[in-house]
Amino acid sequence: MAWSTDRVIGLTRRLAACFTDARHPAFVEHEVQTLVMQRVVGIALGYEDLIDHDELRHDPVMATHDPVLAVDGGTPVRADPLASVRALLPPDLKVVGFLGTGDDLDISFWRPYGTRHVEPILLSDSLEFIRVRKLRYAVISSLQFELEGVAFEEWLTRTHAEVVASDTVTVRVSTGPQKWFIVRFKE
Repeated sequence: MAWSTDRVIGLTRRLAACFTDARHPAFVEHEVQTLVMQRVVGIALGYEDLIDHDELRHDPVMATHDPVLAVDGGTPVRADPLASVRALLPPDLKVVGFLGTGDDLDISFWRPYGTRHVEPILLSDSLEFIRVRKLRYAVISSLQFELEGVAFEEWLTRTHAEVVASDTVTVRVSTGPQKWFIVRFKE
């Protein structure tokens, strides 16, 4: 109930916005909003001390309020916000291109581990460079185009790519929802 109420009133989102998160994105396991929510729900459940939060992992009530904690006993699970985008890729794909911001992590697209390789793409990469790496598909962040002031449609034309799927995902609360595309490079 607390989690769904919070989604409606946005309390922890607004509280989290008061903090500056200086952590390196590669090492962030829990977003600031999740940590704030843990603290708020912890206090509501009577866990006043921060040292009690380790016990919260095993509290069945807390597990239903914290999306980061699994229901199977409170084992922490790392979030995979790009899982829905990964699901749009062809299942037999062995190599996928990835064009995101410097803060975007491509780890989701390596899954299933050991069966897929991720190749970074830059906005400046030529069609020839993309073809040399035998890339047929790529995952593209719209935010990168916004930040660089590059028109997505022009990039598609220059690289002979076409959008085959898209999804809107919130990777980081600080940037909000952003559009992700799956593109196929034409032969």
